[in-house]
Amino acid sequence: MALSTISLLSPGETLAGVIGREIRRRRLAAGLSQAVVAFPFSRALVCSIEHGRAVPSLAALAVLLDHLDVEFDEFFRAVQSEMTMRYTPRHGHHPNPTPCRRR
Repeated sequence: MALSTISLLSPGETLAGVIGREIRRRRLAAGLSQAVVAFPFSRALVCSIEHGRAVPSLAALAVLLDHLDVEFDEFFRAVQSEMTMRYTPRHGHHPNPTPCRRR
């Protein structure tokens, strides 16, 4: 029986990217600028988060979500729904491995 791994994200995807995309989606839907959502932080912080280059602390995320009028559980349900479970074979697994023999 071959070993396998479970991946929660698509290839090349990061949790930071998924969080950033969800912040951006909600910000645009609310019609708010990065500066408004970021206050009292910088607009650059929100830009970095939206591009997946930074992950906000829980305190910073709480401020951002408050400005977006979104609860933590609602936000993370959306993040979770964007992440998909998929089954992938172990890296380098050969489809017909030869059995190992003792010498």
